Amino acid sequence: MISLYDILDAGDGQLFGEAGAQLFSDFCFDSRLTKENDLFVALKSDAGDTHIHMAEALRRGAIGLLCARPPDFDTDGVSVILVKDARAALMNWARYVLNKYGTTVIGVAASSGARTVVEAVGHVLEARHRVLTTTHAAYGNSVPSGMLLPAALAQLKPEHKLAVLELNAERPRELISLLDMARPQIGIVSRIGDMRPRGFENPDQLAAEYALLISALEPSGFAVLNYDDDRARALARRCHAPLTTVGIEGFGADMMAYNVVLNPMRTGFDVRFEGQRFVGRWTPLLGRQGLIAALCALAVGIQFDIPLSDALRALTD
Repeated sequence: MISLYDILDAGDGQLFGEAGAQLFSDFCFDSRLTKENDLFVALKSDAGDTHIHMAEALRRGAIGLLCARPPDFDTDGVSVILVKDARAALMNWARYVLNKYGTTVIGVAASSGARTVVEAVGHVLEARHRVLTTTHAAYGNSVPSGMLLPAALAQLKPEHKLAVLELNAERPRELISLLDMARPQIGIVSRIGDMRPRGFENPDQLAAEYALLISALEPSGFAVLNYDDDRARALARRCHAPLTTVGIEGFGADMMAYNVVLNPMRTGFDVRFEGQRFVGRWTPLLGRQGLIAALCALAVGIQFDIPLSDALRALTD
């Protein structure tokens, strides 16, 4: 839930008129997609100015407006929050609410397959913790660029002590603002690859972007890198935190899957980590990319005192 007073405090906002609702269920950026109890966020950009759609959002069920200029229609019973810059206000709110709840952020970056990693990590951690998991795919095109993280955190609750969030960029240097909001304690880079990524000139430029995530981790944090991906493995040089590398059938990784069996329904494997060996495991995560996601999840689970045997059970039952 989104608190009116958190938005006011974090976004340096002012109420226009009397407060109506004090809690909102979600942010909405497209008036056509407004749901009951939403807070509609009006933005001005090169694509247009959605202040003109505020009245429509209210007709469709919104109970609050976050905007840079006051509405010119009746807003009785509606909470209208005036801010200088709605984007900046939401970015400040994201940082504020994570700090307020004391939520530990696990950031996932991958040129492909980030959703699988986020879900696998969340599944392992949910064995012992209340976890918020969210990916870009959950929002499609309904959220403007740069607003995906605040949109995801709309579902954050005080009991969510862990949040597994996709921290991917659509252009160089975009991660800077995401990292400033999320301030992750754990970073995962599961894939960079050799293909030219969308929004970047080449894979090396994307690797430089992901290096921002890894180098931002404090020494008290933790990193997980895909050992089989040359560019991801090289990010270890930028890491100031402890790290675990994961890989498949290639010696050198800290955690290694081997005797891998790929079939259309599930993936079989054995796993080795620090003298522990578990054999004959099967997971519904498919292919080598799915198996790397599973290994990333196992590595993170260990950091939260989830025994490898329990983490494996969460991914293979």
